[in-house]
Amino acid sequence: MEYKKIDELSISECCAELNIESLQLPTILENISGPQEIVDRLKSLVDADMSAFKSCSTIEQFEKYLELWIDGLHRSEAAQRVAQLKAQAKELAFYKTNQNSISGLESYIKKYPNGRFIQEAKDSLANKKKARKIRNIILLIIAIVIAIVVCLINYFPVSHLDVSGDVSLGKRGGNKTITISTDANDINIDVQESSNWIDVNRDGGTLSINVVPNTDDERSAYITVNTYSSFFGKKFNCISKTIKVSQSSGLPTYLKTNTSEISFDKYGNCSSNQITATTDGCDLQVSTSASWFSVSKNITEDGDNMVASIVLTTGTNNEGSKTGDVVIRCNDYVEKVKVSQASGLATYFRVEKTSLTMAEEGSGEGMCYPIDVYTDGTSWSVYSSPSWLTAYADLEDKRLEIQVPANTGKIKSGTITIKSNNGDLRDISVSQDGDPTNFGAAKSSIKFGTSGDSEYVTIYNDSHKQPSISEYESWISTSVIDKNRIKISCNRNYDDPPRSGTVYVSCGDEQESITVKQDGWSRCSSCGGDGEKDCPNLYTNPWTTEFGSYAYGWVNGQHVLRRMYTSWTGWMGAPVPQVEDRICSVCGGDGHVECSKCDGTGKIKKSY
Repeated sequence: MEYKKIDELSISECCAELNIESLQLPTILENISGPQEIVDRLKSLVDADMSAFKSCSTIEQFEKYLELWIDGLHRSEAAQRVAQLKAQAKELAFYKTNQNSISGLESYIKKYPNGRFIQEAKDSLANKKKARKIRNIILLIIAIVIAIVVCLINYFPVSHLDVSGDVSLGKRGGNKTITISTDANDINIDVQESSNWIDVNRDGGTLSINVVPNTDDERSAYITVNTYSSFFGKKFNCISKTIKVSQSSGLPTYLKTNTSEISFDKYGNCSSNQITATTDGCDLQVSTSASWFSVSKNITEDGDNMVASIVLTTGTNNEGSKTGDVVIRCNDYVEKVKVSQASGLATYFRVEKTSLTMAEEGSGEGMCYPIDVYTDGTSWSVYSSPSWLTAYADLEDKRLEIQVPANTGKIKSGTITIKSNNGDLRDISVSQDGDPTNFGAAKSSIKFGTSGDSEYVTIYNDSHKQPSISEYESWISTSVIDKNRIKISCNRNYDDPPRSGTVYVSCGDEQESITVKQDGWSRCSSCGGDGEKDCPNLYTNPWTTEFGSYAYGWVNGQHVLRRMYTSWTGWMGAPVPQVEDRICSVCGGDGHVECSKCDGTGKIKKSY
C-alpha cells in the first residue's frame, strides 16, 4: 500500500499493520504486540471513536458520526440509533397531527398499539368521547326548545270577525272608511272586491273604499273580508264577512252649451273662443273633428252638475278657409259647436322693387337691404336665393330683408324668388358691386405715325370702379376719361427709330395690356443722310451738235454748261471761236441736287 505517516493511519490500516481483526477490538487492545507507535496510534483512534460516538444524541449527530468514522467501531450501533430516532420522530409527528380529534386518536392507537404515547392517547380519546356525548345531549335539548318556540311563533288562531256595515255612495263616487274588528293576524286577513269600479285598500283594521264616478245606471257590488287561522303559513278555520257597496245612477237628463258656432279670422283672432257645457251626468266627453285648432278643457263639479270650460285656440291660417266641430258628449246626449276660420290665402302679391344693386362693402353687421312686400296673404316665404347672400322673410314688418357680406371678388349677381301662400312667385334680380366680371379693351394695339397723336380706347367694364393705367415709356402718356374709356397719347418722333411700348389697364384683379407702336426714321441709303447728291451733269461728257460742242464744268465756282462755237465775221470773214456759259439748270450752279429718295431730309420714314 501507499506509505503513510503513523499519525495518518486509520483504525483499519493500524489493524492491518498489526495483523489483527478490527472486530476483536477493544477486548484485545491491552494485549496487542507490535510496533509501539502503531499500537499507540490505534489506542488513540479507538478512544477518539468512543468519544465521538458517546457525544451523539440526535439523528444529525449520529449521521455525522457515520459520515466521518468510516471504519469506526460503533457504526452498527450508530445506524440503529438513527433508525430508532427517525421512527420515534415519525410517531411523534403522527400523534401531534391527530391528538385533537376522536378519529385521529383512534388512528394513532390502531397504528401504534405499543407506541410511546399509547396510554395518553387512550385517556384523551375517552375524555373526548364523553364530552361529545354530553354536547350532543345539550344540542338535542336546545333543538327541541327551538322547535317548540318556532311552532308557537308560527301558530296564529282566529276566533271572531266584525265589520261596521254596508256602504252607499252618490253618482260622483268618493271614499268611505269601514272598521274591521278581529283577532286574526294581519297577514291572515284577505279582502276581495267583486267589481273593478271599487278600489279597496286595507291598513290594519281599517278598510278604505274608493268608488269612481258612475257613468251608467244604478249599480252595486260586494266586498268580502276573510280571516284565517294558520300554522306555518297553512290557512284553516276561515271566518268571512260581506259588505255591500251601492252607487246611485250617473245617467244625464240634459246637456247644454252656451254657443253653437265659433269663428276665427285668418290670424287666429276670435271675439269669443270659449265654450261652456253643463250636464247632470257624470261622463262628460269633449272631442274635435279637425286638427287645425287646439282644445284645452277644464271639467269641474257644480253641485250635482258637471261643467266643462272649453277654450279653442288656433294660429295664423296660411291656407284656404277651414271648418271643424267640437263634439261634446254625455252618454246619449250630444252637442256640436261648429268652428271655422277665414282663408289666409293672398289675393294680391307684389314687391317694392324687382332689382337691387348692393354695395361692395356689404350690408354691414346687424344691417340689411329691405324690400317691402305687399300682400293680403298671411304668409309668404323665400323660395330660393343665391348662396352668397341671406334672404329672410320678415312677416311682421312685411318686408324682405337681405344681408350680404363684403365682396372681395368679382361682381356677383343672381335672383331671389319669393313665394306667396297661394303659390305666386316674384323674382328680384340682385347684384353686388365688386371687381368686373367682363373686363377688356376694344383694342389690343395702337399704331401712331411719327407725328404726335392721341387715340381713345373703349374699355369693357361692367363694374362701378374706375380703371387705373400704368405705362413705362416716357414718350407715351395716358389718362382715364371714365370707367369705360381711356386716352393714349404719344410724343412726336423726330429722329428715333420705330418704337414700341405697353400700356396696362387694371381694375380690381383684372388687367389688360395694349401695345402702342410708333413709326420712326432710318438714314437714307441713297444720300448717306446728307439729303443731297452730286449733280448728274457733273460727269456728263462733252457732246457735239451741228451748232457746236457742249460741255459741263466749273467756272468761277459755279457749275455751268459751256457752248463752244465758231463765229464768222464779214462776208468773207475769218472764223472766230466763241464761248457761251450758262448756269446748270439741274443743280443751279452749286453742283448738288436734292436727294429724291428722302426729299433732301437725309432720312427715310420707317414703319414699326
